[in-house]
Amino acid sequence: MTVGIAIAVSLNRFSDDGKQALSVAVGALGFYLWFLSFGAVMDIAAMRKDMSEELQGSAFGTQFLKAPFPIYIAVTTLVMLGVPVMLILLLNS
Repeated sequence: MTVGIAIAVSLNRFSDDGKQALSVAVGALGFYLWFLSFGAVMDIAAMRKDMSEELQGSAFGTQFLKAPFPIYIAVTTLVMLGVPVMLILLLNS
């Protein structure tokens, strides 16, 4: 999405209505992708409850239980919603 928008802006052949429509599409797609990635992180975090005692005692299990999933969610939100905002600003500049 980033490369496509950068190429489209470099060609500079958009009308104001075209920029607005593409901005809405970028925003909608960015939100949809964030929603999917947020769900994936939450699903992975939920696996902590389903680990067997044996897996929890393994090296993988102990590291997985210590994983900072709230930080992963914050970073995912920042990136997945920040990129569409940056692209919308680029389109409308």
